[in-house]
Amino acid sequence: MTIRNYPRTAFLVLIILLLVCSSTFAQSAKIINIKGDSYETDELTQEIDVAGITRLVLRTSGDFSGSITIKSADEGHKLTYFEHFVAGSLEEAERFSEYMSVETAQSGEELFVDANAMYDAPWKGTDLSARLEVELVLPTLIGVEIHAKRFDITVAGPFTTVDISNEYGRIKVSDVTEMLRLDSENSRITLSNLKGDINVSTSNNLIRAREIDTQGSMAVFSNEYGVIEISRFAGALKCVTSYAAIDLRGIRLKGGDSRISTTYGSIDAEIMEIQETNLYLSDDQSNIELTLPEDVSAEFDLNVDRGGRIHLSGIPVIPVEMERERLLAHTDDPDSKIKVEISGIGTVNISGKRFYGGP
Repeated sequence: MTIRNYPRTAFLVLIILLLVCSSTFAQSAKIINIKGDSYETDELTQEIDVAGITRLVLRTSGDFSGSITIKSADEGHKLTYFEHFVAGSLEEAERFSEYMSVETAQSGEELFVDANAMYDAPWKGTDLSARLEVELVLPTLIGVEIHAKRFDITVAGPFTTVDISNEYGRIKVSDVTEMLRLDSENSRITLSNLKGDINVSTSNNLIRAREIDTQGSMAVFSNEYGVIEISRFAGALKCVTSYAAIDLRGIRLKGGDSRISTTYGSIDAEIMEIQETNLYLSDDQSNIELTLPEDVSAEFDLNVDRGGRIHLSGIPVIPVEMERERLLAHTDDPDSKIKVEISGIGTVNISGKRFYGGP
């Protein structure tokens, strides 16, 4: 007897049984005791059909943490993950696993990966916990979007765009060709080899970025109570933090407006090239060290409060106004403007240097 001759109810029951079996199989990874109260599942791997996919959207929800690693490759595209639990027994760890799920779906050109824990997860509000380790291998030059909390995230392209929101976790991103948006809190951020439009924010932790070319766009780095370190940069730049230092090395400013600002933290900026740029630096109750090309073409407007000091050396300038707390000057044929302001006691120290080659 063929399936088309089965009664309708029997056919529906068969479909339901198949779905239940599939769901059970997806959650049937063996759990082993690693040490003490630590348990892990076997590693689960799922091949991914990436035909027509131009964007990944990965979302996490629920009371658990973990790590997300996304890599690019021409082949071998797959999703791999395992679960880690802190539980009182093997039976409890197995019960915890029933509250976790990782699902994939495709809609148009987007691949969705959802990692969830049920809202009534039994470890919630206790000293027990669940953790998910996820790795994805994807085609090169697609877009990546991640929404997570308490995850360590690593994205290694080349990818066209990367858009991440996260809290309380380390974030590493490399090889982005068009756009990076990173919105986080309390996350340590490490970035390299970025191009295009860049907007990065965090708090209470370090931002470190290198090898960046905005290609006519702007890079914005915002922090609160955290240091910003940037090296080998070309484009227009906005760096803002508070109660922390800013350190810039090998910077090339090429047009537009750039701003470097902090409060109660020093600024040390090495600008190797500045062309047709309005550069503004500000600080409160601290010092600004600015190194420029000795042949820079610029107007200078340097300001400190009472008790502050201004030093300018190694750059031939024509003074326009010289006071204890202000210096206006310019070089021959200036094409850029540099304004520096310190509120409270602090020193502005600008020096010229001959640069050779790259940073």
